[in-house]
Amino acid sequence: MRPVPKPKPTLDLSKGSVLHIEDFKAFGFAAKDKYIYVIGHQDAATVLAFVLSSQRKWAEHPFLGRENVNIPKGTLPTLPSESWIQCFHQVHELSVAELQARFSELGVKHKGHLPPEFLAKVRNVVECSDVLKQYEIQDCLDAIDSDKSKLE
Repeated sequence: MRPVPKPKPTLDLSKGSVLHIEDFKAFGFAAKDKYIYVIGHQDAATVLAFVLSSQRKWAEHPFLGRENVNIPKGTLPTLPSESWIQCFHQVHELSVAELQARFSELGVKHKGHLPPEFLAKVRNVVECSDVLKQYEIQDCLDAIDSDKSKLE
């Protein structure tokens, strides 16, 4: 009798997941390792996410400061320091298939989940955003408010 192969591990892309992506590419920025925060699925093939930053300058910026959500140090042990969810510039539309492929190659790592209150804070920031385009705001709100089971 042949042993049953173990199923391949899958990447957790549920709301509130924090991922570390090697050489993350964002429009207008050089590829750099980044942490991202998943806010939900746009559809079965795409998740929406914001970049995390440990740079205090964005939190203290006179215009962009209110477009961040603070993550105190120690909230998620895998985050190296106090961080902020940057709810500005753009919401990132990430391919589920590409993330899964990079996960298999160890280029994407799941670092844990932030507590649900962070998603509520992100929703409040996005809903009142002065920076995001109206369609981005609506896409984010739809993803945050959607029930993932509808996609499966």
